[in-house]
Amino acid sequence: MPLLCGRRLKQPKPRLRLLAPGVFAFFFSTNNAGTIRFCTNFRRLHPLHDSSFSRVATRQLTLIVAPLPQAENKHAQNGNGVHKPAAPSTKLDWVDGLRGFAAFQVCNVHWVENLLKRYWWTWGGTVGEILTGHFAVMLFFVLSGRVLVVTYLRRKDPALITSAAFRRPIRLGLPMYAPLAIHVLFTWCRFYDVYDHMGLALGEWANTWVMKPAADHAADPVFHNFLNYLWSAPRLFLYGQGPKYPIGVQWTLGIEFWQSYWVYLFAIVVSNAGPRRWVLYAIAISITFLQTTWTTPFFLGLLIADLAESGHIAALKKHPRWTIIHRSILAFTLLLHLAASDPLRLSGVKRFVSHFIWWMPEPVYSGAQGIWGSYDFAGVPFWHADPTVLLNAFTVVLAIELTPVLQRVFETRFMRFLGQISFMLYLIHPLIHATVGSAALLVTASHLPYPIAMVITYFIDLAVNFSLSYALTLYVDEPCVRFGRTAFNFCFKDPWGWPTASPASAVFKAPASLTGVVFAAPLKLVRMIGRKFMIVLAAGTLIYVAMLIL
Repeated sequence: MPLLCGRRLKQPKPRLRLLAPGVFAFFFSTNNAGTIRFCTNFRRLHPLHDSSFSRVATRQLTLIVAPLPQAENKHAQNGNGVHKPAAPSTKLDWVDGLRGFAAFQVCNVHWVENLLKRYWWTWGGTVGEILTGHFAVMLFFVLSGRVLVVTYLRRKDPALITSAAFRRPIRLGLPMYAPLAIHVLFTWCRFYDVYDHMGLALGEWANTWVMKPAADHAADPVFHNFLNYLWSAPRLFLYGQGPKYPIGVQWTLGIEFWQSYWVYLFAIVVSNAGPRRWVLYAIAISITFLQTTWTTPFFLGLLIADLAESGHIAALKKHPRWTIIHRSILAFTLLLHLAASDPLRLSGVKRFVSHFIWWMPEPVYSGAQGIWGSYDFAGVPFWHADPTVLLNAFTVVLAIELTPVLQRVFETRFMRFLGQISFMLYLIHPLIHATVGSAALLVTASHLPYPIAMVITYFIDLAVNFSLSYALTLYVDEPCVRFGRTAFNFCFKDPWGWPTASPASAVFKAPASLTGVVFAAPLKLVRMIGRKFMIVLAAGTLIYVAMLIL
C-alpha cells in the first residue's frame, strides 16, 4: 500500500473523510519523527451493525468509523402519500420542439386556412385540425404551464420564482418591439400595397388569401409618436389593448403575461400543500374550466409538470398494467382529436355532454349562446377557451409526456430549430404573408396554374419567414433574454441586495448597508455605462434620429 508523506507538523491533527453514504471517519497517523502519513488507498467501509462505532488501529494509521444519523424522510408521510422523485429528465427538448410545431401551425393557418375551406376533403378533418390556430394556441398555453416553474418544482427554491416573475415582462415585451418596428416601416414604405395588386390579378381567389392590415392601422398613435411606440407593450399587458398589427397575433402575449403570475402563485401554494395537493389542483382546474378562462390550460400544464417532477409518472410506468393504461390514453387522445377536428363530430360530442349537465346554467357572452350549449365555434367568443379544444391539447401534451417515441419525434433537429425561432416566427409571419407572399403569388400566378403557383409561393414565403425569424432570434430575442438576467442581477444582487445577517445584528448594520446602496449603486451604473459606451451612444443616436423623423 503506497504512502505519501505530508509536511512536518508540530502536532498531528485529525482529518475528516466521507467514506460512504452515512459514514464518516477521523484518521491520523504519526511516527517518532512527527511526520503525518496518509494512506492513499482506502477500502470502502460501512457502518457496523453491532456497535455505534469501531476503532481500527495499525502501525501507521488510526481510524475511527461511526455512522451518521439518517435524515428524516419527508416524503414518507401518510403512508407513502408521495412517490420519491425518480430522477426527472433535466432536458425538455421535446417541449421546445412541440412549441415550435405549434408556432408553425399558426404560421400555416394564417396562410392557407381560408384557401383550404374550398376543399372539403382537406378542411374539416385531421389535416384541417393540424393547421388550425385555436388548437395551436391551446398547445402554447399548456406548454407554458408545463415549463414555467419546472426548475422550482425540482429545487423548491423561492428565489427562482422571484427571478422568473421579475424577468417575465422583459421576456415577453422587449422582443415585441422589433416586429412592430418592421410593421411601421412596411406601412410607411407602402409595402402592403402589393396585396391590392395581387387581389386585382387573382380575382375571386383573392378572397381566400391572407388578411391585409386594415386601413386604420396608419392612424394608430404608435405610427406617429416614439413614446407611444414605447408604451405599446405596457399598454398590451396592462389593458389588453395591443397596437394595430396584421391579424392581431399579439393578443396571446397579454394572456401569457398575466397567466404566468397565476402559475407562479399557484405553484407556491401547491408545493407547500404536501401529498394532498391534488385536491387543490382539482378545485382550481374545475373553477377555471367552468369559467372558460385561459387559466385552465396553464394549470393543466402545471399539473403535468408536478406529476412528472414528483415521480408519479415514473411510478405509473412501473405499474403492472402500464401497457393497457398507456394504450388507453393514446386511444382516447386519438378519438378526441378526431372528434375535435370536424365541426359535425364536435357538435355531436357537445350534445352528448349536454345531456349530463342540462341542470347547469349556461354563461352568456354578449347574447351569444353558452359554451356548453354552442355546437360550433361561432357560439364561443374568441377570447374564451373552447372546452373540447382545451381537452384535446391537454391530452396531446400528456400523451407525448408518457410516450418516449413521440418525444423523440419532437426532439429532432428540425423541431428543435422551430422551437428556437418559435417566438419570432409567431410575431413576424403575418408581415411576411402580406408582403413577400403576396408579391410571390402575384408573379407566379401570372405564368403558372394557380395550384402550382400556390405551392411555389408557399415555400418562398416559408423560406423568408424562417430566415428572418432566425435572424431576429439571434439578434433580438436571445439578447432580450440575457438582458432580463442582467437586469435581475443588477437589481437584486450586491450592492443592492441586503447582506445576510442575524436579526440582532441587522439593526446595527442597516445604516451601513443603506449607505452602500446609495453610493455604490450609482457608481456601478456609471461603470456599466462606461463599459458599454459605444452601445449606449449608438442607441441614443438612433432614438434621437427617430424622434426627429417622427
